[in-house]
Amino acid sequence: MSGRGSGVGRTEERNVQSQRTSKLAEICRREGLSPNLVYQWRKALMKSADSIFVRKTKDGGPDPKIERMEAENTRMKNVIAENLELKKHARTERSCPASRRTKA
Repeated sequence: MSGRGSGVGRTEERNVQSQRTSKLAEICRREGLSPNLVYQWRKALMKSADSIFVRKTKDGGPDPKIERMEAENTRMKNVIAENLELKKHARTERSCPASRRTKA
């Protein structure tokens, strides 16, 4: 019985894959393309996707927009860390008001 549950997932997966294949086949028929050609295009695209979608500047250097965003990200991390330290300090001062009176 335990093997039955794992087979259901595989069957659903096969059904989804079958639906995708049949949709692709319908589109290929409609457009006059071979499904194998579409799979070859997909494979070529996936291999070159990194180089296609990389942000580049005209001179080939790093993108200034990304550099500004990274600098802003670093600044925000520092602000958050400083804020947490201030909150810790404020909590310890509130929890020990008697110790401040004896020091003064």
